[in-house]
Amino acid sequence: MRRVLLIARREYAAYTRTVGFWLSLVLAPSIMAMSIFGATALKNSTPSRAVAVADYTGQGTGAALGHSFDDTWRQSQARALSTAASAEAGKAGADEVRSVALRDGPDAGFKALQRVAPHAAAGYHATRPPVRVVEAPAPVKTAKDADAAEAAARRFVAGESSKTATVDAIAVLRLKNGQPVVRLWTVRAADDASAGAVRDAMKDVVREQRLAAAGVDAATVRAIDDARPDVELLSPAAASGGAVSLKDRLPTYVGFGAGFLLWTLVLTGAGILLNSVMEEKSTRVLEVLLSSADTGEIIAGKVLGVACIALSVMAVWAALGLGALTSKFPDAMAYIGPILSDGPFWLLTAVYFAGGYLMYGVLFAAIGAFCETPRDAQTLLGPMMMFLMVPLFVLQFGIRAPDMALFRILSWVPFFTPFLMPARLAAHPPAMEIAGTIAGMAVLAAVMMWIGGRAFRTGALSSGAVGLKGVIAAMTGKQG
Repeated sequence: MRRVLLIARREYAAYTRTVGFWLSLVLAPSIMAMSIFGATALKNSTPSRAVAVADYTGQGTGAALGHSFDDTWRQSQARALSTAASAEAGKAGADEVRSVALRDGPDAGFKALQRVAPHAAAGYHATRPPVRVVEAPAPVKTAKDADAAEAAARRFVAGESSKTATVDAIAVLRLKNGQPVVRLWTVRAADDASAGAVRDAMKDVVREQRLAAAGVDAATVRAIDDARPDVELLSPAAASGGAVSLKDRLPTYVGFGAGFLLWTLVLTGAGILLNSVMEEKSTRVLEVLLSSADTGEIIAGKVLGVACIALSVMAVWAALGLGALTSKFPDAMAYIGPILSDGPFWLLTAVYFAGGYLMYGVLFAAIGAFCETPRDAQTLLGPMMMFLMVPLFVLQFGIRAPDMALFRILSWVPFFTPFLMPARLAAHPPAMEIAGTIAGMAVLAAVMMWIGGRAFRTGALSSGAVGLKGVIAAMTGKQG
């Protein structure tokens, strides 16, 4: 045991003393934060498209188009404000904010958000409207007909610079076979944002016109569009015994987050092991270790050392994440606290992590012992990584239906068990499934320890490339 701990300490110290370790420790959460907040910042900094409308239909289509732009923007802001309020103020507060925003506009909706959910309002940032209607240029507005307006629009956008354009697009509305059509002249050749917004708005306009022609009032149409059926989700398994709240959904989200986190940590730790073994083989350090410790002690020490590295990284990231969460949403800890203190959940998650890390750690260490160069490792790891993408895809779909048959079946596959079972723990699977999956994972881990030990020793002592026959022979103990 002493030799195992010495090897583990050496492995841990060798990696944590590098600049790369500290950079990855800091950069990973920084990049994640930048990707989350940067996407919002980029969205907020994206300028609205300035679209001018010239109506030559004689049916008031231009005014209706502008109203459609405003209405779509008002509804999107109402949904965003309602979503922001839901976690803190509950369903009643979210509905109140949405009603105010729809009735009195986004500014009034934000004031309602400040009143019912002050913490959410402090972190809320309204996005800009994707399109704003501006006055058409004089040559377009004063044209005698649609053809002349299009010619003027073409000349105008041709003279606009894409960097300093005052108008991004000019929509000329005209009649074709009695129906309104749009000819959109844009400054940029691939202005999909303006085209998509105008297309969606015109769809609403045409629908309202056809309904009005059928005798349906436009106000009635808008009232129907704004209608939001009240569907309350109830379950006897909910904490309240009835209504399902965010508190009831959080364990599922935490479970799936644990599955993704374990996948990342296991593969990261296994990758560190592979590179460490491959480097020590090239420098003949492995041969020295094999002369003073047996194969099992070397593998156990390396696996333990890299596991400590992964756990150290996870502890720092967890502390940073909880700190950011409590500072941004203080009330959220009232829901998350019981989940974090759920001993059985974390105990079982730790068991699955240990089993998964042991399986893949031994496997990657054995692969590293057979590799002379990073190219050799990439050749072997390519197919393996494709195989390991399966649990990621399953997790993405399983969060919507954690009880689907494929999810349950694949969680029994020992190679996938460490990633899928933590995501199922929140749904309280039968004890038989928990015990069975742990047993299957333990058996496979023991087999891989035995096979990996043989392969590790053979690969560590080999020189030059080892063919597939040599790898199989090393695993079966039938060296010629």
